[in-house]
Amino acid sequence: MSLATLLLSNKASRDSTAAERLLSGVSAGTSLTDVTAAVQVKKSGAATSNSDGTVELSQAAIQAAAEKDDAAVEAGTLTTRLRAELDAQYATAGNDREPALGEMSRRALATVALNTSGSFSTLEAHTARAELRERDRSSLLEAIAASGLSAASLTAWQSARNERLAGMSAEEATLRVQDSRLLKS
Repeated sequence: MSLATLLLSNKASRDSTAAERLLSGVSAGTSLTDVTAAVQVKKSGAATSNSDGTVELSQAAIQAAAEKDDAAVEAGTLTTRLRAELDAQYATAGNDREPALGEMSRRALATVALNTSGSFSTLEAHTARAELRERDRSSLLEAIAASGLSAASLTAWQSARNERLAGMSAEEATLRVQDSRLLKS
């Protein structure tokens, strides 16, 4: 079993908000691109429906929904929303825990890591940078696991990575210039 298959099969029940974010784009008047993306998510096993009506989403599906949502939000609004989400997380889990940022978009992570507003703690900024580094590392490991280590697999990974980097947010681009431990374009 490849690492990518293992990651996609590792599902956990997610809250209805995450399910709504992923599935909200599939309605009358939805573009063919959005419908195709939703079908691909379903086919990949990133989202499944249970007999009790709950929906299970993979981490990748939740991150993809967050990427779409966060791209449409103004930076100040995003910062305010992220601060509120982290505060709610701490209220639920206790203030002494490290923040769980795995479901955040890359733009959200970069916003927390840059902390230009001063709204986030040093621990939150450090954790956001670590999450981005881990996503960079994981994408490479998944590519190698899926196709083996070869010049062709690395070229394909680099091509996909360049496409993603070309569309990255201004926040992520700024962070990647500042942090030498993050992959550059």
